[in-house]
Amino acid sequence: MLPFHVLLIEDACIFQYGLSWQLAAWGFQHVVVASTSQEAVRAAARQRPDLILVSASLKGTPGGLETVRLIQQQYASLIPVLVLQDYRPGGEPQVLPSQLLNYRCLPKPPTVEELQEGVELSIRDLALATVS
Repeated sequence: MLPFHVLLIEDACIFQYGLSWQLAAWGFQHVVVASTSQEAVRAAARQRPDLILVSASLKGTPGGLETVRLIQQQYASLIPVLVLQDYRPGGEPQVLPSQLLNYRCLPKPPTVEELQEGVELSIRDLALATVS
């Protein structure tokens, strides 16, 4: 089992289930799912996440990206973030706020390979930051 604390901020049940199931299948033992920014902030206050997966299209105020910025600010930390962005054919990807740090973008829904690569790179970055 992997001892990392993962915070999944997603309001679509099907994505919550699929992503949390895949993370559990890879051995992550601490995956907390938040459907709103308020739930995410409370969850992060209870336990600092080692990795955040967030839907860029999270409904409500603040949105998903602003919520992550608040959590990073709370911990004055570069918590790795995987941003799940809805890509539509011919559409432009959402512009991310400049204050968001240490993030990677993945399409929503990501393939298993895209998710695995994003998670592995984020964990590697976390390990490197811990060693420095």
